Amino acid sequence: MLPSFFHLLQSLHREGRHFAVIFRTFGIDLPRVLRAMLCALEGQHPHFPALRDVLLPVDLNPGKIRCSKQKVTLTQGAERLSTEAGDRETYTYFSSKEGLCGFRDHFDWWARNQFSSQGGKPFWIDPHDANVHHICIDDNIRLNDSDTIVQPRVPFM
Repeated sequence: MLPSFFHLLQSLHREGRHFAVIFRTFGIDLPRVLRAMLCALEGQHPHFPALRDVLLPVDLNPGKIRCSKQKVTLTQGAERLSTEAGDRETYTYFSSKEGLCGFRDHFDWWARNQFSSQGGKPFWIDPHDANVHHICIDDNIRLNDSDTIVQPRVPFM
């Protein structure tokens, strides 16, 4: 993790903001990343011992996001959500999170869709919700839908 990330956590905490950091990856590194974040938040990072004052829960059990032509299914522990009836429930789920957690996205689906936004990581946003700001940072975001990793999904009521 970059120092700026830890500074961001400290700043958001100092400002009294309610927030979540949701790590999304195609890789198998989430358990290790989440454990490292827990250690940092317990004050074990040598350059950021004050992170122990940032009281954020860390969910060490990553979830999965699986995609098909019909729906997106999200599972985390015993929780299971599907977009069969629309995207609003999933948007609300992500918007209500606090602390740190992670989800492993569906790389095979992205590959089967020629690495385009159609098979990319679903990213739920509501441009009319001024209280919640979902932000996606990824090294494979492109301006061209044919080779970007993000699939924006706007839930309707």
